[in-house]
Amino acid sequence: MEVLARFRPDPQLVAGMDSIAIEETDTALYSTSPAGLVPEEWFEPRMLTSATFAGSFCDIAHSETVAALWPEFQPRATAALGLSDFDGSALQNADVRPLTQAVGERLYRLTTKEGTPLIDGIRFLSRFGADQELWTVFEQPSDGVRSPLLTGIATVPLSPALDPVQAAMTTLGLTTDSD
Repeated sequence: MEVLARFRPDPQLVAGMDSIAIEETDTALYSTSPAGLVPEEWFEPRMLTSATFAGSFCDIAHSETVAALWPEFQPRATAALGLSDFDGSALQNADVRPLTQAVGERLYRLTTKEGTPLIDGIRFLSRFGADQELWTVFEQPSDGVRSPLLTGIATVPLSPALDPVQAAMTTLGLTTDSD
């Protein structure tokens, strides 16, 4: 859902395009992709991966997490970024990416007295819907090719024929150029 959202049709643009009278010769010379179209070639270099993971994860939207982070991040959220507060909505606000990156970096740097990472990643909900649960697994310098917290890794080429992709495309009102 997250990576496909950029293809959503903009309602104002669609309405504006619908009001334009397009001549047939212009269509041939200056073709435009319809709104909400995901080109087939967009899928080709991408993979869909699932895995089982173990570890200690921080639920970023939990009220205790937001309260614990509030003293450090409230000044930045309000003074520097113009938000009304540092709260759960700030953590889902796409317009303040520097804030969410700073929170992620702060959580990544939490360690025990011995220097062991305190948490292995973050659990958060998508800004596109609370039914979309997302996880970030923190990479560590000692991880090698992949985190040892990930097991049962299964990877398949991303395709619009896959059920989760079809569901996301339906939700977002998207089609492919093969439809």
